[in-house]
Amino acid sequence: MKTHTRLFQLFLLLLPSQLALHFWPQFAFVNGLKIDYLSPTLYLTDLIFIAMIFSWIFSLSTSIKKIINTRYSFLVTGFIILNLLFSVSPASSLLLWVRIVEIIILYFYIINNKFKINFVLKPLAIGVIATCLLAAAQLLTTRNVGGVFYWLGERPLGIYQPGVALVDIFGVPFLRPYATFPHPNALAGYAGLLFLFSLSIKENVNRFAKSLFRICCLFIVLAAYSQAVWIGLAASFFIFKIKFSIRAAMLGALALSLLSPLFFQHLDYGLPIYISQRVDLSITAGHAFANYPIFGVGLGQFIRVIPQYFSSPIWWLQPVHNIFLLVATETGVVGLAVFILFLLKSHAIRKYAFIFVFVLVTSLVDHYWLTSHQNLMLLAVVFATIKNNDFTH
Repeated sequence: MKTHTRLFQLFLLLLPSQLALHFWPQFAFVNGLKIDYLSPTLYLTDLIFIAMIFSWIFSLSTSIKKIINTRYSFLVTGFIILNLLFSVSPASSLLLWVRIVEIIILYFYIINNKFKINFVLKPLAIGVIATCLLAAAQLLTTRNVGGVFYWLGERPLGIYQPGVALVDIFGVPFLRPYATFPHPNALAGYAGLLFLFSLSIKENVNRFAKSLFRICCLFIVLAAYSQAVWIGLAASFFIFKIKFSIRAAMLGALALSLLSPLFFQHLDYGLPIYISQRVDLSITAGHAFANYPIFGVGLGQFIRVIPQYFSSPIWWLQPVHNIFLLVATETGVVGLAVFILFLLKSHAIRKYAFIFVFVLVTSLVDHYWLTSHQNLMLLAVVFATIKNNDFTH
């Protein structure tokens, strides 16, 4: 086995980890507050990824120029430059564009090497089983476990710690486990996507190992108490039973997302706080999109413009909870059009609609598929592996 393929499996194994070094330049602050989403971050998996890509390039018997689509590269580079020119913070956007380029390279690395499903799924499964054990321990102890898990990115948690996600069941508060993820919703989305991914397999896989992996995924989804993921899973199974136009559904979701700020402006504010905060973010996204319609406010800069439209609590300086609104606000009409065309041409939308629908549904009410390092990397891994392997029954 080549060095880069061993590194790739190590990368997949440690993908749930969020061990990272954060930097705090001036552009990572908004109104004097540190914003995690704006902090340049070097993850452990980034270091493995860099070593993997360089090892792969040195092992190639052909020129890297023959692999790269020059015309595509010029178009992407041109759009990035335009987005940076119109960004409210070009330096901050540039570092976030580096992250997107990393995702693109990962996608094409997997495509070029044509990895089989078992090769990809095995390290992912081991990582999920370990994550499940950590999530169970956090659920039972109502706090972080610490020790070696600190070095995998587990953050301090406690049921009485301000800002920690809880669920109230019959008047008793329970900690929603984070494992090594930034939020329980991101953890549940990661596990839900891998559960559906595993259902696609027709290759000969050890039944016990496959069952354990799926049970761990479902446990995480239930324990993390992400209702959006529950609905997403239900929707993905529902489309098996009916004839359904995924493209029409996606375009409908796009229209609903872009019109939602107008609707929310007339919504009665007798709403629970967690809903009204999301409504406020959607309205803010609508204002920002109207003011920066062509190239947006700059990749990753939605949080920076929130104070221009309303005075928000410290803990609510975060991206709008809708992927379409987030892309429209940060990259404008041009970026949104590119994003939609990419989705419409995706192999997943044609042959693996149940996986695509899950991501689509959860994207309508949360932002982690674009803002969480682990979730974004997993999307690239899953969709690239899908393109390489026709493995559904």
